[in-house]
Amino acid sequence: MPVSFGFLLVRLFPMYVVVLATEALRLANKYAGRRVFDWQILSEDGHAVEASNGIAVDCDAALRDAPELAYGFIVAGDDQARTATPQMRRWLVRAGGKGTVLGAIDSGVFLLAEARLIRERNVTVHPVAAAAFREQFPEVNVQERPIVVDGSLITCAGGMATVELLLMLIERHCNAAIARDVASDMVSSNAAFPPLGRLTTDTLDGDHGASLEKILEIMRRSVETPLPLHALARHVGFSERQFARVFHRATGEAPMAYYRKLRLNHAKQLLFQSDMAVSEIAFASGFRSISAFSRCFTAEFGRSPRKLLAELRASGNVQAVPARNFTKRVRLHRSQPKK
Repeated sequence: MPVSFGFLLVRLFPMYVVVLATEALRLANKYAGRRVFDWQILSEDGHAVEASNGIAVDCDAALRDAPELAYGFIVAGDDQARTATPQMRRWLVRAGGKGTVLGAIDSGVFLLAEARLIRERNVTVHPVAAAAFREQFPEVNVQERPIVVDGSLITCAGGMATVELLLMLIERHCNAAIARDVASDMVSSNAAFPPLGRLTTDTLDGDHGASLEKILEIMRRSVETPLPLHALARHVGFSERQFARVFHRATGEAPMAYYRKLRLNHAKQLLFQSDMAVSEIAFASGFRSISAFSRCFTAEFGRSPRKLLAELRASGNVQAVPARNFTKRVRLHRSQPKK
């Protein structure tokens, strides 16, 4: 049974929040090779809802017809006329009573507070709306954090923190490896391999002019023929011991362990995006022994490359998960201009 999400849209909601959230769930299904998550786009009456950019989004169901959900998030934006209607409150109370984890993204927390469901709870809200929220609901504890989890209540400040929220939930229901894959695909700061581009010569001992960004680029360019530690160290003018110490201080990992993860991530991308055989992928990722490649791959991702490839082929498409199984159709159309 997939973990079900419901996103209740309120007029003038930020569309990109919903796109980011549903894309993260879609990618999690893709990298898991199965349907781990499902989602519903909801509105109070089942009709299309106008986003802040003027585009109206068709919804899957009205609140009265909404299925039971694992998570129910209210997504709201800048509409000052937003209000928690009796029907919304009844749905929230009913869903919460059935075990749905309730939450809000961006200004959706205003509606939870109006429904009197978060008294004396810890929440977050979009920074632009924080002062107004505190003034209107002094009994609610607002924390200046991107995401706040208070028991069965999850609130998110919106924006790019939406991705971090979904990555947290993907890791909870899948594993850290799939969450890293999704983060990498979405070019999130939580990607599998933290970017080193900002770690320049200032982070290095002495007056050496090379940067860690350069070393990472060398590693990426040489995944098929990985360089030994002494060769990497020579590029920045260090001894092996000094280089290993500085690299670990900057990344939290030993250079060769980091290098191996880059190569394994490269191999996994080839599994998803090419029709190469496992043996070819092993050699293209710098492994001269298929058994060593399989052992390292399994240790990193929890499944052997052959097992993962078999799962992908069984799903009908090596390069992508079948759309009929894993995507939701959200019809978009321009709303009528206001007279």
